[in-house]
Amino acid sequence: MAGVALGIGQPIFWGLLLVSLAGLALLAWRFGMRWWPAWPIRFALILLVLLAAFTPRSERESGNLSSAQILIVDQSDSIAASERESIQAQARVWATQRDNRYVVAYGAEASTLDAPGAAWPQIDGSASDLIAALSLAAQLSNAPADFILATDGLVIDENKLSEAVASYVGQGYRFNYLPLEAVFHQNDLYLETMRVPTSLWAGTTFAAVLPVYAPVAGQAEVQLLVDGQVAQSESLQLNPGENMLVYPVTATREGVITLEATVNWQGDARPENNQSAASVEVFPPPRVLMVTNDVEGSTRFRIALADNGVQMSISAPDLLPTNLELLEPYQVIILHNLLAEQLSPERVKTLEIFAAQHGGGVIFLGGRNAYTLGGYQGTPIEQLLPVKLEAPPRQERPPVTFVLVLDKSGSMARSDFSDVLPIDLAREAALRSIEALQPQDYLGVLTYSSDSVWNVDVRQLGDGLSLRLAQDAVGQVQAGGGTNMYRALTTALETLRPLNTTDTRHILLFSDGQSSDGSPDEFLVLAEDARNQDISISTISLGSGTNVNLLKQIAEVGKGRFFEVLDPTDLPRILVAESQAARGDNVQPGVTGLLAGEERHPVLGGFSQAEFPALAGYVALSSKAEEGSEDILLSANFGDPILSAWQYGLGRVVAWTSDLGEEWGDNWSNWARQGEFWAQMVRFALPDPSLREAQIAFSEHASTLQVDVNIRNAAGVPTNFLELEFVYVDAEGQQLNYRVPQTSPGAYQLQIPRPPIGAYRGLIRYEQDELPEEIPAPFIIPYPEEWQPMDSQQGLVNLESWTSLGDGGLTSLQDENVEVAPPVELQNNDTIRWLLLLLVLLWPLEIALRRRWMPWQVTEV
Repeated sequence: MAGVALGIGQPIFWGLLLVSLAGLALLAWRFGMRWWPAWPIRFALILLVLLAAFTPRSERESGNLSSAQILIVDQSDSIAASERESIQAQARVWATQRDNRYVVAYGAEASTLDAPGAAWPQIDGSASDLIAALSLAAQLSNAPADFILATDGLVIDENKLSEAVASYVGQGYRFNYLPLEAVFHQNDLYLETMRVPTSLWAGTTFAAVLPVYAPVAGQAEVQLLVDGQVAQSESLQLNPGENMLVYPVTATREGVITLEATVNWQGDARPENNQSAASVEVFPPPRVLMVTNDVEGSTRFRIALADNGVQMSISAPDLLPTNLELLEPYQVIILHNLLAEQLSPERVKTLEIFAAQHGGGVIFLGGRNAYTLGGYQGTPIEQLLPVKLEAPPRQERPPVTFVLVLDKSGSMARSDFSDVLPIDLAREAALRSIEALQPQDYLGVLTYSSDSVWNVDVRQLGDGLSLRLAQDAVGQVQAGGGTNMYRALTTALETLRPLNTTDTRHILLFSDGQSSDGSPDEFLVLAEDARNQDISISTISLGSGTNVNLLKQIAEVGKGRFFEVLDPTDLPRILVAESQAARGDNVQPGVTGLLAGEERHPVLGGFSQAEFPALAGYVALSSKAEEGSEDILLSANFGDPILSAWQYGLGRVVAWTSDLGEEWGDNWSNWARQGEFWAQMVRFALPDPSLREAQIAFSEHASTLQVDVNIRNAAGVPTNFLELEFVYVDAEGQQLNYRVPQTSPGAYQLQIPRPPIGAYRGLIRYEQDELPEEIPAPFIIPYPEEWQPMDSQQGLVNLESWTSLGDGGLTSLQDENVEVAPPVELQNNDTIRWLLLLLVLLWPLEIALRRRWMPWQVTEV
């Protein structure tokens, strides 16, 4: 009753009691309350209310545990067994020595010790979830309290733990620590997670990399299982520290491959961490489409790829689809030595979307028709390429002799396309091509119709009067007459043959119709004669009325390029490109070796720099390294990019600036490992096979496995309201099925109990547009990181860092045994409970008396 005595000893209690009685008397007088049995009951009710209000409450009853102390005990596997037993006994004694003491034990989960004599909580020691333990301790105290961390201080995510401690300190919690001894195994060999690609294409050989950490040098037995079958078993000598064991594995079939590795080490203190597992999803073999003018000549390249597991189809340029749906079966498209004219803007746009949005690969292969030699400058192709269409700077370039043989027949004065006549466009194109030449170059312009005329004799161009005279002569060309192309070509060759003006001599023959003289055989004899005299011939066909096959054959025999132009407005650009090609700015002749620009690049894996054959030439271009391109192989002579690649949206674009052996790469076409190299380049360009509408991710936690599924359609729009099911087969061979609920637009998430260590095959099932979908979802459960050796000194550093945030530090349970004398208000009494009980009982009695609801007769006086 000490609390009641304290309450009635306060003057304000008596003052309120007198005021209440006066008020009661006033009400009785005003309303004529004359029935006396109700008076004492009402007085008793008022007295009870005041006593309950003024009787002090105990600190424990109010829920204020500001003096609570909570011992948080680490029971994870990183603590020595003897240390775990010792701290359990100490914690029981500590909890009995004063009130407001609690014990929280933790490992993979956290639990409380219900009473000092109760059974110790069963704790999974495979993890150290100290954050969960802090959360549970905060719930117990319900107010800022003293936390004592009895642990080795070793956690997986130190930064996350520091943030949690700082948050509690900010709320008023105090931290001290009691260091526990961590397990130290002097002879503990352990494995880290096996490193393999998560997904790849069937037929691919990949490296299974096994990191093994040995405490000392010694002999070990290593075994690798692939799909449960022994793929590798060997005894080898390990070095102290890290050993990276690499085993080649070929994905011979579609589906999921599981890999499991074990290492036996004599006298190993903890063999549980001598295992590692991985899984790889294998997709059907990729399909490659090669677009080329040389369908027959590309057969050797196709066979070389097929011998290395890459299946390739070959198509002519005019058959390259512009419909993306027709390209869906292919993962990589190879463009072999194509002119810009053969890649219409629609086709280039399709290729761009194929790479950027669908993750496909695009490979450009060089030659006399590609890059700057094929007129790629200023076209949409330019932005796709991982190289600049600019000649690298050179101190001096040799001059060239360039002869234009232009058709000025009567048909050049007629146009079916626009008001601009072909002859006007031809004049403009010729003028632009002249501007692309250098003053030291030699120029000749021969126009022909029924006869042939040298409008500009073959002479050095210069940069003054000579240049202006040449331009004026070209500007005065008029159309009219027949088409004697054979006579014109003969005249040009007869003029050039005796001239030794420059090492490079080139003729560009232009026609918009059928030649009135000369047979095809005679033209080819002329072209062969030119080639024998080191004179190259390129041809341009304008419109649909020309002998396309003849012009194409002349260019092939004459070692030049053939352009088919249906729109005359393309003429200026083509003639400029041909002028630049003839000038040789972008052709680097001569033997050059190769240097590795990116030594560890996947394309070069398994190859040494010394074994790459030399090239006899290439298209010299500039690097886009500053824009993110990777220059994988470089010219040893000049450092120009030979093989470059970059990421283009979701896909990859690769550029090989030499040819496939037609002129510059003869050594490569005879190289025994060329098929391996080309196949490796193609595989690098392949899209990530796991790029699909449903993306699946797994994350392992201390006691749970989280499955995240994100589903979006081809346009990137989230797919909602699907009934998803996750299925996997457990270690006992039993199939487990779980529904995966949706958590946000397109996102589905599931948490299940963490399976035992091992590699598992799983599936995600759902139905979309009334069609069933099944997506492989393999996953692995590694052994807990708690089983790996850790630096005990780092644990002490962590403890000092965490506790210093709140001015705490090292402590002991003996320091915490000092009794604290509780204040009077902390006495645990039940006075208030009794007062409230009487109040509840008397209230109905007062109502009954006032209304005279009594079982006996009362006579009013």
